[in-house]
Amino acid sequence: MATKINVRSPYYAYKAQTSGTWVYAEWEIRVWSGLDISDKPASADYTFTKNFVNNNVNLEISEIVRDFIEHTNEYSVGDSVKWVRVDGDFYRDTDPAGNPSGTYGLTTIAFDGYGYFEEGINPELSKTKLFSNKVIWRPEDENIRIPVYGYTMMDIVMVSNGQPVRTINHRYPSGELDTDEMIAYYSVSGDISADNYKQRVLSAEGIYETNPLLIELDNYVDINLVDEIRIYPLNASPIYVEAPYEKIEVRTHKCDKYPDRKVTFVNKFGALQDVYFFAKEVESITTSGEQYKSNIYDLTTNSYSTTAHQYQQFDRQAKERITLSTGYVSEDYNEVIKQLMMSEYVWLTKTTDESSNIYPVIPRTSDVTFKTSLNDKLVSYDIEFDFAFDKIQNVR
Repeated sequence: MATKINVRSPYYAYKAQTSGTWVYAEWEIRVWSGLDISDKPASADYTFTKNFVNNNVNLEISEIVRDFIEHTNEYSVGDSVKWVRVDGDFYRDTDPAGNPSGTYGLTTIAFDGYGYFEEGINPELSKTKLFSNKVIWRPEDENIRIPVYGYTMMDIVMVSNGQPVRTINHRYPSGELDTDEMIAYYSVSGDISADNYKQRVLSAEGIYETNPLLIELDNYVDINLVDEIRIYPLNASPIYVEAPYEKIEVRTHKCDKYPDRKVTFVNKFGALQDVYFFAKEVESITTSGEQYKSNIYDLTTNSYSTTAHQYQQFDRQAKERITLSTGYVSEDYNEVIKQLMMSEYVWLTKTTDESSNIYPVIPRTSDVTFKTSLNDKLVSYDIEFDFAFDKIQNVR
């Protein structure tokens, strides 16, 4: 299995000379999606020449690889994970034929993740669950999605009141490795695309009836109710390993006073993660534009209209923002909020019984004091988001 790197942190292809004198290095970089062998490009995407300094040479590849990575709000890998091949040839100035006297080769999997400073240079992140928190908060009857590392064999067990209600046997395929399978998304309902009752019915090609009595009944039935998710890693046999499982606690908010808002973001591991905001929300708008003083005098009538604009506006535009509150959550959501604020790709989903609309947003809040149960008793956060588009459609 190839190594995996996180390209929001720097990663260096590095070589120290072992004998003689190397003067310069020629590097080739290939970046691609799909299968690790069959889809590898024949020609390099980038070629670099670098001189040895103090008998060492390196090439920082993360910035290059990130040019190829794209994210969407869909729970699939798409172009968010890439294969990377780095080749290096090292040359001496005393070799008249120009043949390399040393080589370098690396094949790796690139995730759009990052490490923290205290974790050292480009740490390898989790090979099981691809999120940090051990507690997930959900609205009543809402789906839960978890991302896991695609090339670790594991059993994922959804538990309610101590009893398994759904078991997922995650196995990686044999043969060539595929970037499309590097991150796997699983949900409690089994339907990764559905959030609520209506979406579940329609995704199963059923008929949704907008009967108020049925909607009221749905409000009293929590089909997706679980209180624990267990992840059992397996060895490569695959024979079950009697080892402690990873436990994720699931807590359900039962407050219906405010609408539930789902925010999806690319987290530290380069995977999509959902976080729900349960409490108060406030929307606002900011407008901007230019104006000039117009000549409204009419020479033919020696007068002007008192309803005409002497000051005329132009290039008027507006941007909206929204402030969401988590409500009271557990202390380990400090890490979730931290990663949300550092994410470069964030989406807001407004879901009702009638519709589900997804909006690209940008966290506007840039300064948060983390709370603890010891210092603050109750933990909650208000996060402000800018909608990542102009209100007046002006895409050209």
